[in-house]
Amino acid sequence: MNHRQSARWSRQLTAMVFQQGILLGYFKTRNISLQGAYLEKGPAALPLNGTLDVIFMAAAGCLPKCAVKALVVHKENEGTGIMFASNDQEILHNLRQVLFTVAPGNQSSSRTLKLK
Repeated sequence: MNHRQSARWSRQLTAMVFQQGILLGYFKTRNISLQGAYLEKGPAALPLNGTLDVIFMAAAGCLPKCAVKALVVHKENEGTGIMFASNDQEILHNLRQVLFTVAPGNQSSSRTLKLK
């Protein structure tokens, strides 16, 4: 059953995933919403109910970036569902900047956009 209250975008973003400051790997999103994302199976297993720090970018090394804290809420053979730990309106602004970055040449900033 889908409990999401916000729209889902079918976008393939690069997600750098950390747990307790240790890089677990780079993952690709299958889809993303303002509440969470589905990460395709990656180089490391993500722990169910584990808390993560995730940095989203349109492509590896691409700017702008968006950092968010997340919780692993479900796992499947194909990937992992994460829920963002914040429901702040700033998420909309920061994620849209990442979601709709067309090409690395359109970068205007080198900062990482943080989510509360």
